[in-house]
Amino acid sequence: MKRIILAAILAIVLSAVLNGLPYIIEVRALASKAEAQPVVQGGGLAVSIDDVTMDEGNSGTSNMIFTVTLTATGTHPVVVVAYQTADGAPPTGATAPSDYASTSGRVTFGPQSNSETFSVPINGDTDFEETETFVVNLRIIDGPAIIGDGQGIGTIRNDDSQSCTYSISPASQNTSATGGTGTVMVTAAAGCNWTAASNAGFITITSGASGSGNGTVGYSVAANTGAARMGSMTIAGQSFTVNQEAGCGFSIAPASQNFSTSGGTLHHYHIRRER
Repeated sequence: MKRIILAAILAIVLSAVLNGLPYIIEVRALASKAEAQPVVQGGGLAVSIDDVTMDEGNSGTSNMIFTVTLTATGTHPVVVVAYQTADGAPPTGATAPSDYASTSGRVTFGPQSNSETFSVPINGDTDFEETETFVVNLRIIDGPAIIGDGQGIGTIRNDDSQSCTYSISPASQNTSATGGTGTVMVTAAAGCNWTAASNAGFITITSGASGSGNGTVGYSVAANTGAARMGSMTIAGQSFTVNQEAGCGFSIAPASQNFSTSGGTLHHYHIRRER
């Protein structure tokens, strides 16, 4: 007769209290009559890590302090937890070793401990950059505990001012008397704000009165019926000059004539077109 060995798992949840903590005990029974082996899972202990934000600083290194907590009251078994940093995801992920120092190690919770800390060195500089993040991952090494929040986020906040420089192209424009429209290209770094304004009544900003980074300013020039004129716009702190031709004007000579009571004839009357 063949012996058929059947295996079954019986999970018994006990509300028993061991050192003031609830435990889950799994009992495995085998059809082969092997002795059941109790396995302790978690013991009501959970490990979590916090998220930390700090300014980058301008030089040297500063320590970002992470806190690992154990959900326990009173006496509990010893729990050992490993931690390891990892670069954040692009495009705003911090990278080691340029932004921070790759760090790993262990924290040990003694029978009366429920909070432990460790530090990650952060590198300071004076470069303007985005706020960046990295992570710290936890892993249980020893002890009856489970992972609660197993990933901490370290945020390195930029505290440097952006240095902005601007240029425009072209820097001037010649326009006919009939007027017209035009555009000016602004070149600037991302995040650098600028404005555009007209300094002459015959020049009007039609688009791009403000912007950030690279951009375009549109403008129009009114028709000119008088003498040649010059006006300007201020764009991103730079001066843009408009030179406009004179309009079509006419003059007559003489402008007046006196006649006697008997009348008379003016034989020479000049009309001159002026530019």
